[in-house]
Amino acid sequence: MAEGAKKEFLYLPYSTGTIWAYANTDDRIKQSFTLKEMYIKKMPIDELVAELDDPAMFGFSSYVWNHQYNLEVARQVKKKFPYCQIVFGGPSVSINDKNFMKDNTYVDYAVYLEGEISFRDVLLDILGYDVEFFGVATQKNKPSGNPRRIQDLDIIPSPYTAGYFDHVIERHKGPNVLFNATIETNRGCPFQCTFCDWGQTTAGKVKKFQMCRVHEDLLWCAQNDIDLVSNADANYGAFKERDMEVAKYFVKLNKQYGAPRQFNSSWHKNQTPEVVSIAEEFVKHGLIRKYGVSFQSMDDKVLKAIKRKNITLEQYDKILEMARKYKVAVSSDVMLPLPGQTVQSHLDELDFMMEKDVFPIHCPTTVLPGAEMHDPDYRKQWGLETQIVDMPTTTKYVPEKEEYLIGTKHMSTAEYHDLMLTS
Repeated sequence: MAEGAKKEFLYLPYSTGTIWAYANTDDRIKQSFTLKEMYIKKMPIDELVAELDDPAMFGFSSYVWNHQYNLEVARQVKKKFPYCQIVFGGPSVSINDKNFMKDNTYVDYAVYLEGEISFRDVLLDILGYDVEFFGVATQKNKPSGNPRRIQDLDIIPSPYTAGYFDHVIERHKGPNVLFNATIETNRGCPFQCTFCDWGQTTAGKVKKFQMCRVHEDLLWCAQNDIDLVSNADANYGAFKERDMEVAKYFVKLNKQYGAPRQFNSSWHKNQTPEVVSIAEEFVKHGLIRKYGVSFQSMDDKVLKAIKRKNITLEQYDKILEMARKYKVAVSSDVMLPLPGQTVQSHLDELDFMMEKDVFPIHCPTTVLPGAEMHDPDYRKQWGLETQIVDMPTTTKYVPEKEEYLIGTKHMSTAEYHDLMLTS
C-alpha cells in the first residue's frame, strides 16, 4: 500500500488461478500436486523465499509490472531449492525472444501464449509422463510451434467458484483492503494492432464462455464484496445482446449486494450506438466513470502502419450524440508517437477531439514484448527509436523496465518531447 493511502487495492490472480484450475481437471496432477500459496503482492524477496517449504514447482505469470521482480524471486528460489522446477509464462515471456532461456538459466520451462494446456503438460512432464510439447521451451529444447488453444472454454473450471482464491482472501483481508477481480466472458481478438500483444496471444478467433459461467463468477464477486471487476474481453460490446445481459446482471447484483462497485473493460474497437447503450447501463448507476472511444489516428498512413481501421465519421457522430443523451463522459487514449505519425497529424487529431468535446488522454507508446512493434523488421521499417526506463512505481524491491517509443522516421525524439510537454 502506498505511504499515506487509506485503502489497499489487491487483484485476485485470475490468469494463474484459471491455469491452475484447468490443470487440476487431470487426476494425475490433482493427486500429485498441492497448491501451497498464490502471491498477489510484492514483498521482500528474502522473506518470500524464507517462508517456502521445499517447493517442487514455482510458477510465475509475468508482465511489465512484475517481470524483473519475478526473475529475481525465481533466481533466489532456485538458489535455495535447486530441485524446484521454475516455470515462467505471461505476456512478457515472448515466443519471439530467442534468448530468454539462455539468459535465465534458472528457469526450467517457458510457457508461451495461451497457457492452460501447455502448463498442464509441464506438470505432467515434471511427473515423468511422456509429453509432446507445443509452445513450451526448456533448457534443452526450443518451443516446437505454437501452443494448442482450448477449443471449448467451458471445460476450464472457474477459479472463483472452485474456491482457489478463498485462502488468498483469508491471508490478505483487512479493514483497509479492497479486492479486485477479473472475469472473461470471451477470449480472443480478431484485430492485429501492431502496438498490442492481445491478438497475437490468442490467435484471433473469439471463443465464448457460457453465460451461466459468467453469471456465477459475477455472483461470486458480489457475495465476496469485490470492489472492482475488470472485464478481460478484448472487445466488450462486440456481442451486443449478450454483453448487455452482462451489464444488466452486474447492475442487479450491485443493487442487491452493494458489490461489485465498479466495472472496467476494453470496449469494442468498432464502436456503435448499441455499444454506447451498454456503457450507459453502467454509467447511469454510477458503476463506471467514463466511456473510452478508440480513435487512434485520422491519418490513413498511420492506421495502415498500426493495422487499425477507424469507424466512419458519421458513425462517430452518432456515438457522441448517444453518449451526450445518456450524459456519458467520452475520452480517447492518444498514443504518442505512432509509426507514420507526424507533428501535424497529431495536432490535427487533438483539434478533432476538442471540436467533438472528447477528452484526450495522452499515453506514451509502450513497446510490448509480444507485440508486432517489438519485431526487429518492424522497428527498422518505421525507424523506431526507443528508451528503456525504470517504471517509477516499482522500485521498492526490483525496478521494473518499460520500453517506450520516443521517435520514428516521421517524428524526431525532440519533436516527441515537445509534444508530450505541450499536449
